[in-house]
Amino acid sequence: NVRSSPNGQTVFELNDGTGVLAQIGEGNWFRIRLRVYVQPISEFPPASGLLPANTSLFNGYGHKVGSTKTALQGKYVGNQPTSRNVIVEIHGLTHFQNFQSVDWSKAG
Repeated sequence: NVRSSPNGQTVFELNDGTGVLAQIGEGNWFRIRLRVYVQPISEFPPASGLLPANTSLFNGYGHKVGSTKTALQGKYVGNQPTSRNVIVEIHGLTHFQNFQSVDWSKAG
């Protein structure tokens, strides 16, 4: 779960294993951000970066990596060159226990 503030409202969820950029926030909470791809929604101009609740979030390969739980203000980055999808940067806070680590030296 990714929240608006520590112990605050859940604004979006990500699938296990989704990569994010993270930095230490408050206490046991980390600020995270990532770029996601979303299908254009006619009632929300792409350049606004505003995503309605229940918007599916995709990675650059077209795999679903999560969804919004509330309306979420992101930052419009551009359009994906190979599709009509819109690229939006989103951010929030997550508890340190939500992180998974991978030992890449043992990855197949």
